[in-house]
Amino acid sequence: MISFERKIKFTTNLKETLPLYTNILRGKQKCTYQLSKEIYVKEPFDSSTPLEKLWEFHKILMIKFHSIQDKTINNEIQEDQNTNTNKKQQTLLDLKCEIGDRILRNCILCENRCEKDRKTKKGKCKVGISPRISSIFLHHGEEPELVPSLTIFFSGYISQNSLNGQIMDPIELANTIQKYFKRCGKRGMRNMNWVGGDPIPNLPFILHVLHDIKENIPCVWNSNMYHSEEASQLLDGVVDLYLSDLKYGSDKCGKMLSKRRNYCSVIHRNLLQAQKSGADILIRHLVLPTHINCCTKECARWVAQNLGISTRYNLMFQYRPCYKASQIEDINRKLTLEERKKALKVTQESGLINFVEW
Repeated sequence: MISFERKIKFTTNLKETLPLYTNILRGKQKCTYQLSKEIYVKEPFDSSTPLEKLWEFHKILMIKFHSIQDKTINNEIQEDQNTNTNKKQQTLLDLKCEIGDRILRNCILCENRCEKDRKTKKGKCKVGISPRISSIFLHHGEEPELVPSLTIFFSGYISQNSLNGQIMDPIELANTIQKYFKRCGKRGMRNMNWVGGDPIPNLPFILHVLHDIKENIPCVWNSNMYHSEEASQLLDGVVDLYLSDLKYGSDKCGKMLSKRRNYCSVIHRNLLQAQKSGADILIRHLVLPTHINCCTKECARWVAQNLGISTRYNLMFQYRPCYKASQIEDINRKLTLEERKKALKVTQESGLINFVEW
């Protein structure tokens, strides 16, 4: 393992690096999705309410959400919200669930925007109306801040076998997650980690699961971040920590290697929105052979200049050619020692002060 001598901040100053996540773990702050349950809708809505109207409600309520989120003491929130005695009144999270369900009829959750009616057929993601969960387990191989992490792994999307796994309804999964948490405690289970494939095709389902969770468990969104602006709006007020891939430093590389159009503009837009939402961000960059200058260097530079030099950033050297990668000359081999050294050098030169090799 290549290394260089310097202190790693995240091991000693987690509060500064991931402040929201840390406050939730210490019981000083509510999870964002729990807070969304305390923002009430003034005008009732149902399945007949036009989607445009629902988005209008959402915009207004998110302004209120962020004004409350900025308060440091949640007792103030309780006092303000408990004046409403109607426990059946609809909330911001109810509204997000309704909008998510509507979007499935003409799906635009990911930036492919296939517009398929996923209530009757699968989208380009190969995911239908009933998500399949391939595994739920306590993961000890994630970043130190996250483990042990209860990982909920969906089939489909990037995963090659979309039929793998079991179908669970939201209440069943919510109960399963809470049983883990009660059995393990905060030290034995620090968060719930939504991953795939990619979790974005299953966002409406996940919103319903979060609706049924009563515990204050941090929500980690483990994603390639190639989702739509509409999905970003639904995630705002739900996610506590974005565990984000940042693979490529140019649209050309994103198109050539992952068949993603406008890769950089989409991912950058969503990362900036994630930061604006008040959530914490942890970036992963997988170093690819022959892509040090175009991708590794550019990714580190963009993060340092746009998200800040203190952003938690993992430089990953685990790449090995799998599936069709062996057919692409650029990436059909493992990294050389010189490439690993250069990747470390250009990342350090970007100005990032909170990155580690992993």
